[in-house]
Amino acid sequence: MPAASVNISTALPLDPAICGIYNPPVLSLTSDPQDPLITRIQHWGLGNLAAALLEHGGAFAHLVAQSLYVAEPLLAAWLSESSLRAFAGMMEDPSQRQALADALRDPQP
Repeated sequence: MPAASVNISTALPLDPAICGIYNPPVLSLTSDPQDPLITRIQHWGLGNLAAALLEHGGAFAHLVAQSLYVAEPLLAAWLSESSLRAFAGMMEDPSQRQALADALRDPQP
């Protein structure tokens, strides 16, 4: 008889009030220029570097996507499964990578 598949978050529910666990906000995974992550990267002065890596790192982006798929069971403790898959999908799609690069390159006033 095969074992039933159980999601770790349902198998081990943790109450932050009891455990003292804090999960900071994670990537919103959009190319919206108002996205806090994009704003933070631009504030650090890394917008152009990140944009260049996204535009010219095609093989690297695919490696990142595949690594996320492989590490998904481990990363799911900190990030939602849908967020991980969305980011991996973004890294695999050249048009989405380009949209994110454009958003990173254009600083907000």
